[in-house]
Amino acid sequence: MVRTYQFGEFEFDPDQLVLKQHGQIVSLNEKACLLLALLLENRDKILSKDTILDKVWTNRVVTEQVIFQNISLLRSIFGETAIKTFPKKGYQWQSPIIDNCHQPTEVTGQDKNKDIAQVPKPFGGLSRPTVYGLGIAILLIVSVLWYRLYTLSPPAALQPEQIFVLAPAAQEFRVQSLQAGLSAQALFDSPHRTYAQAANAEELLVATKNFPVKSGMVVSFIVQGPQRSWQDFILVKTAKEAQHKLSAAILALRDGNYFSLSHPQQALAVLQMHQNDLGAEQARLYMALEEYDKAAALVERQLLAPDNNLEKALYLWLKAQIAMENKQFPVARASIEAALTIQEAVEVAPLKAQMLMTLSWSLLVDNDLRQGMQVLNQAVASARAAQEPLLELNAHRIQAFMASKAGLTELAHTQMGLATQLISLNQLADEHLVLLLSTQAWMAGPGEAANGFYQQILSRPFTPQYQKDFNIAAKQLRQSYIQQQRWDEALALIAPWQRDSFQSLTRASVLLAQQKRAEGLKEALQSFQIAQLAQSKTDALDSALLLLQHAQSGDTMVDAEGLKSYLTAHATRRWRDQNSRALDAAIRLSSSELQPN
Repeated sequence: MVRTYQFGEFEFDPDQLVLKQHGQIVSLNEKACLLLALLLENRDKILSKDTILDKVWTNRVVTEQVIFQNISLLRSIFGETAIKTFPKKGYQWQSPIIDNCHQPTEVTGQDKNKDIAQVPKPFGGLSRPTVYGLGIAILLIVSVLWYRLYTLSPPAALQPEQIFVLAPAAQEFRVQSLQAGLSAQALFDSPHRTYAQAANAEELLVATKNFPVKSGMVVSFIVQGPQRSWQDFILVKTAKEAQHKLSAAILALRDGNYFSLSHPQQALAVLQMHQNDLGAEQARLYMALEEYDKAAALVERQLLAPDNNLEKALYLWLKAQIAMENKQFPVARASIEAALTIQEAVEVAPLKAQMLMTLSWSLLVDNDLRQGMQVLNQAVASARAAQEPLLELNAHRIQAFMASKAGLTELAHTQMGLATQLISLNQLADEHLVLLLSTQAWMAGPGEAANGFYQQILSRPFTPQYQKDFNIAAKQLRQSYIQQQRWDEALALIAPWQRDSFQSLTRASVLLAQQKRAEGLKEALQSFQIAQLAQSKTDALDSALLLLQHAQSGDTMVDAEGLKSYLTAHATRRWRDQNSRALDAAIRLSSSELQPN
């Protein structure tokens, strides 16, 4: 007797422990499968935690945490209402199911000897040769039609996902053969790593994903070059239009060496030649330079006359991101809510997931953690619908952080467990562990526990994709080691991937902490100057504060008033908020009130 359970779009074989969705096998670990089988087989009962541990984790010493993690995993697949929690009692399956039982058929000798003439012939009694002839004719017709369709439409236009290579001097893309580990999704998830594995010097890798909508299609694309990426969405009527738009823009940027420029200011100069065509990318570069007011002004100008609803939604989303970075939280909340409303007209799952995550941060700021968690559940569902495991991982890790802020430690660990499982289940690159380590450091708060996570980040191979996380880890450890007078360990944090001004600032901080004032001030001035020339705003502000902290009355080595003026003119809201105590102490009784720009 073979038994399977059907519920919605899923089918589960409890004997083989195989779960299928629309006929495709869903990757699920053995314990989750055993738990699912137990719930389905006892759907008329409430299963206690002790029963579940006894049946699923037989003869193993584990905590109840494993139940929470696997229940959450199953809910993330089947929906929150599939399994109901009965407080202090246990869990019970809720979704309607069909219990299928069938006996395997067996052909007996008697059946084999039946008169063949009694068996109905196919196609109304046509002979077997006639049927074969018809089949061949149909196959030829289909082949001719397929050939004509294929020759009239490029192969890339028929593919929902595609990856291309653009050689340095080429004027058209070529389809890249999918080698091991090379796919469109791999480029979206790990652009720098995939580029290093698959591209030669000065080539560009381009990946696209198509999403049909009522007015045509939305194309999600990413372009990765030797130094720089470009990622966005466009709304087009046909794949041919998408190819034309992307080709023209990418070739123009390639000819301006955009993808080979490492500094945002250099890249911005190339984009400015395109006027309003690439306004969103220009705004992102202003954000990278921490010029939030310029970025916001550019977005406002673009919002005056967007080409379509998708473009308007994207600019509102970008406006929300800029406002969040600039700590203008009411503006961020209003902008992302408007973006989500407009986005409903096109309904692109990966875009919706990202927008929902931005909304969740606004809700966190407003201390609306309950709604924030609900929004993130929607983000998880959208990410899964789009088959974007990295987006799903991000949603779970933000949920973990929110749960920890709400004091829900158990839920926080469950969400982190789900995020970690996604890396192995989907074979994501190990570099994404940096995201989880950063989140665990946030959850731990200041102290040795957080430092342990920061140390783990810095022990991993550096990737530009997570440079911000590496910078934060180095900065936090530098401050901690200096406070503990662990000078050598602080200096050992200096690494080749860091900005020159950041490295110089580390040396200056150690020297001044060691009371080597003349050497420290000289190094701090150098850091300040390098940062200003390179337009590294945070390093420049940190250097100015360090100099101001060590200024002395009548000292000619430090221009205290000049530093105060610089900080007044250039301090961002976020930097001012993070350094307010140190800054107020440094300016002492100065009558100057620093206002963020």
